Amino acid sequence: MKLKFHTLEHIGVCCLLRRGLGLAKIALAQHFSFIFFKMNEAGFIHLGKSRGIPLKAALVAVLSVFLVPFESSRAEDPREAWHTELNGQTERSVSYSTYVTLLATKSTAKISFYRNIERTETSIGTLGLRVEIANYASLGDFHFSDFEGPDAPALGRPLMKVSIQQAADQLLSFELAPVGFVSSDVRSDQLLFSFLVAQPSTEPSTAKEILRALGKDARSLELTISDTHNASITMRLVVPVAERSEDFRKLGEDLR
Repeated sequence: MKLKFHTLEHIGVCCLLRRGLGLAKIALAQHFSFIFFKMNEAGFIHLGKSRGIPLKAALVAVLSVFLVPFESSRAEDPREAWHTELNGQTERSVSYSTYVTLLATKSTAKISFYRNIERTETSIGTLGLRVEIANYASLGDFHFSDFEGPDAPALGRPLMKVSIQQAADQLLSFELAPVGFVSSDVRSDQLLFSFLVAQPSTEPSTAKEILRALGKDARSLELTISDTHNASITMRLVVPVAERSEDFRKLGEDLR
């Protein structure tokens, strides 16, 4: 497989895709700060930095480097169901899959809250939220491609809204700026579109605030993603989190 190179001002990007294993590595350099981005077998994110090189200068750029569609190594059953992986040595996640109707079109969606807890001299922990939409090509009014790539029109725009209703009748609202990319379900050969927010777990972040709120007896979560051209075009997902507080608390164990 050929490597694809893209040149941006002050940014060097190298993308490597290993077919069949579902691994993607992106090495990004900005102002001599390097960050490594890896999609592991579960489809989650691992961030790392080269030894001795500062990280913060590249954090903004790394979220925009979904240049090459990757192949998912694990197809998911679209039934409405929860899946938890809370004992992994490096990767932990709480995911919800469901049938949905988006823009008057039937589809399936998977919402995953994940955490990479590995911290070494060359890697940092990551916390994030990923939303996978199947049959996305049929949602013609929504500009999915505007979320892809380092020059994406959606880059840095708070087009994802998360609202959490807590047991004490308190409504918490959050805004996120996701990036997007295309993957494939290897079982059904169906293309999926993913919206992703990935933030370092070692620093204050909106993803960390959301995870902590979900661990405090949350009743429901509503997630809305708005179109880049028309704010009235939205995709709305509701996640029944009422009995999952303990899972989210365990996912966020040891976070500071």
